[in-house]
Amino acid sequence: MTPPRVVFTLLSLLSLLPLGCSLIAAPEPRVSQPVDPTVRIGTVDGDEAYSCAVRDYTYAYVDADGEGPDFARGLGTIAARHGVRDWDAADATWIAVGAGLARAQVSATTLADFKRTVGRADPLRTSDIQRGYDHGY
Repeated sequence: MTPPRVVFTLLSLLSLLPLGCSLIAAPEPRVSQPVDPTVRIGTVDGDEAYSCAVRDYTYAYVDADGEGPDFARGLGTIAARHGVRDWDAADATWIAVGAGLARAQVSATTLADFKRTVGRADPLRTSDIQRGYDHGY
């Protein structure tokens, strides 16, 4: 059971996400290599707002200590708001998740847990999560 405070916090954050990427002032991502400003996060049909919303949601979700099943529901809600039909198969979703994890400066253990649970240990998803994390988009 998810604590009511976490659910309220996540629902509040979801309602704000359409405002854009700059909504959450996050710390600089922890990466071992410089971030290339010319590299852009993958998008779904050119919808950068979707990728930004997923990144910001992931950051907020980790910050609120959310639980796995709720995370997927939130991704589904964001996708529906942006008209993304197959968010689960979109590389941009998982790259943005990794970018959100980088912004949240999660530990290597938390990153591995996300890959295993949220990415369902799927090699393509986990690779995209790692790519988003490494580049800190």
